[in-house]
Amino acid sequence: MRKVIFIVCLLLSTLAHASDSTFTFTTKSKIFIIGDQFEITAQLRLPINSKAVWPVFIDTINSKLEIIKLSKRDSSIEKNQRVVSQKITVTCFEKAFVVLAPVEIKNDSGKLVARSTAQLIEIKDIATAGDTIKDIKAPLDTPFIWAEIKNELIYGSIALVALTALVIFLWWYFKKRKKPAVEIVVPEISAKDAALQKLLLLDNKKLWQQGQIKEFQSELSFLLREFIEKKFGVIAMELTTAEIMQQMNRTAVPTNEKEKLQRILQIADMTKFAKAEPSANENELCFTLTKDFILTCG
Repeated sequence: MRKVIFIVCLLLSTLAHASDSTFTFTTKSKIFIIGDQFEITAQLRLPINSKAVWPVFIDTINSKLEIIKLSKRDSSIEKNQRVVSQKITVTCFEKAFVVLAPVEIKNDSGKLVARSTAQLIEIKDIATAGDTIKDIKAPLDTPFIWAEIKNELIYGSIALVALTALVIFLWWYFKKRKKPAVEIVVPEISAKDAALQKLLLLDNKKLWQQGQIKEFQSELSFLLREFIEKKFGVIAMELTTAEIMQQMNRTAVPTNEKEKLQRILQIADMTKFAKAEPSANENELCFTLTKDFILTCG
């Protein structure tokens, strides 16, 4: 009988101990704008004598949220509990509903200690993130006063007469001394050759080798978008990366070439808007992928 009581007490103690451990993700808001950097706080509360393995966050929390910065883990004691927290600075470059999936925290032996609940975050574009659109006010109805435009009419009439006389004189003069027109034929350069020429000029500048990484990525992205416009008729200069990829999915470009294109544009976006600094290998890879894409699709 004593053994039974002991086992029951042990089970109740274990359950109570497990219920004291919690793991949460929190944000200051549930709605953010595309390209904004915001913090997600990961926090684990567990009894002082308990142990747990902290999850490792590398590049992304999920496929849409990219990690910009990880703070050092902070540990403190509150009400007989050990509290461990870490701030994760993230960003997102597309309009989406992002789900922070549950994360399980286990101890050294693999036993579940705590599990976070799912969180939903909405990423909006700038056009929908502000106040509601208001009606346009009608223009003010002011009385028309001829005296206010009298001088403008006089000077305008004189200028019109003088311009007309000049045009008539020039027409007569050039008609009198008209020569046979010489047609100048300018050879048309293909989108592929134009892009390769600009790529060679960019390579000769050695921008990223001199620390001008943002300028290098901007010029590389510009010439690639220009090539896409001329080759496929996609207005890439006015579209975001996500919109360009949507248009390219309608073309016959092979899937692996589309993946190259997306990777190049995403690295350029991170450099220009999120102040990321690609490594030397990444800059070299972007240049090589761009050249391969132009040669293959040109």
